[in-house]
Amino acid sequence: MQAVVISDIHIGSRYSRFECFKRFVDGLPEETELILNGDVVDKRFRFWRDREMINFIKDRAKTRRIVWVYGNHDVRVEIEGSDGIVFKPEYALGRKLYISHGHKFEKMRLWTKPFAMLFYLWYQVHFLAGGPDVHVAYYAKRYPRLYRVMTKQVAKQAVCFAKLHGYSAVTCGHTHFAEDVTIDGIRYINTGAWTEQPSFFLELSLDKLQLVKVD
Repeated sequence: MQAVVISDIHIGSRYSRFECFKRFVDGLPEETELILNGDVVDKRFRFWRDREMINFIKDRAKTRRIVWVYGNHDVRVEIEGSDGIVFKPEYALGRKLYISHGHKFEKMRLWTKPFAMLFYLWYQVHFLAGGPDVHVAYYAKRYPRLYRVMTKQVAKQAVCFAKLHGYSAVTCGHTHFAEDVTIDGIRYINTGAWTEQPSFFLELSLDKLQLVKVD
């Protein structure tokens, strides 16, 4: 196993499956590169409260290569003493795989942005009224036709980028929707999120890419 890619841990969110993430990381061979593909932290992240989780990643970076690809929630995060972690806006493993969190491929149209804001407001109202305590992305999956508008858009734009730049495969996170499909001759793999069960990771070896489920 050369490397694994995971995305959307969302440290700082009450939905983060960080204990599961810790067990997963500690079960990896030390020579395996760990690529954190964006939204490692949540917008609610506060270092004073969540330092134990960040310190775990910093500590593991002493014994293995860890690459942190920035996501839309990671933009303002500055972590002191993280010299062992390699921070990147995007990453690639030769021409075999292009790695991007995926938010740059989400092109909000004039009608989708207001709709997204209204949906989030509805989600908050529903929760306050006694609805299930789940991540907003999990809630959005109750409306698959609307949810797939966003996930398909990210996939389509990511594949176009990969094809234009000569990559045979591309992996993203961001949408919280795990999938492994081939579009226009390019393999598109989304690693989902670690805010709900099951979670997923992408395993890379010399001869294969495999999306693997973690219960």
